[in-house]
Amino acid sequence: PQSEHENKAEYFTLLLMSVAGMMFLAKSGNLITVFLSLELFSISLYILCGFSAKHGTGKEGPGSAPELSWATLSSQEASVKYMLTGAFASAILVAAVFAVIVRIFFTSFPDLDKIWMPILFGASVLTMLVGNTAAIFQDDLKRMLAYSGVAHAGYLLIGIVTNTQEGMASILFYLAVYLFMNIGAFAVVFMMEGEGLEGNSINRFKGLAKRSPFIAAAMSLFMVSLAGFPPTAGFFGKLFLFYAAIKKGYILITVLAVVASIVSVYFYLRVIVMMYFHEDESAPKPATHKGMRALVTVSSIAVLAIGIFPSFLMELARGAIPF
Repeated sequence: PQSEHENKAEYFTLLLMSVAGMMFLAKSGNLITVFLSLELFSISLYILCGFSAKHGTGKEGPGSAPELSWATLSSQEASVKYMLTGAFASAILVAAVFAVIVRIFFTSFPDLDKIWMPILFGASVLTMLVGNTAAIFQDDLKRMLAYSGVAHAGYLLIGIVTNTQEGMASILFYLAVYLFMNIGAFAVVFMMEGEGLEGNSINRFKGLAKRSPFIAAAMSLFMVSLAGFPPTAGFFGKLFLFYAAIKKGYILITVLAVVASIVSVYFYLRVIVMMYFHEDESAPKPATHKGMRALVTVSSIAVLAIGIFPSFLMELARGAIPF
């Protein structure tokens, strides 16, 4: 089993390279730096996605105690690694890309809004409706979160369409909130996978509230927040974006965004219904790695804290706008 872990150093080096690339991308002041930063983090992510998934496949048949202990440790460590890769490919990557998009449109083309605004308007509406509609038909939780991520990108585009500092601050607020919601939800999904089991199916969440009340409660919080229910952080993320759009006179896109949010309620609440109102006595209790459990706890606290004190983070977002 030792040979399976020989690429540890390379894995975390690639993670650090990805982070560095995203940070440089967000702070880029010219297109050359944008291109170099894009290459740095994208090549690192390509390699990360190619890492073998052989960790945590478990062992068939009986094994000795040391072998089983090592297999369990391998599975838990692999879960953390793949959760980090999934988080980078969803929430953190979205944050980095939108940081540079905001810079390009708000600083380079502010006077050309009559040209690019209708394009972004259409892209926003399309991504919101298509992303949420596609997520309805997904039984795989990872795919559902991926399609919902497309819809959340559409919500973020509303802030760019407004072409105001309030809209830009709302984007920063939403990105921070989305980071905690999405990483927390992904962490729960990866914990449900266990040792080589197909844990991403929504049916694996049946009766989770009885088997693991903490994980079920945390997942419910993330789902409710992603749907935009008060008093969670997700509610205020959408509220600030919609307010910025209404303030600029974009009533139509706000109405369409609300409709898209209502559509999303179905597949987010479906997960909660599976956990609390369906039973599966044969399902095992999910194995929780300490690091993953800590990540879920921190994400849950952040979602609740931002939902209770949203103005603090919003003021930080306003102050972080460098233009």
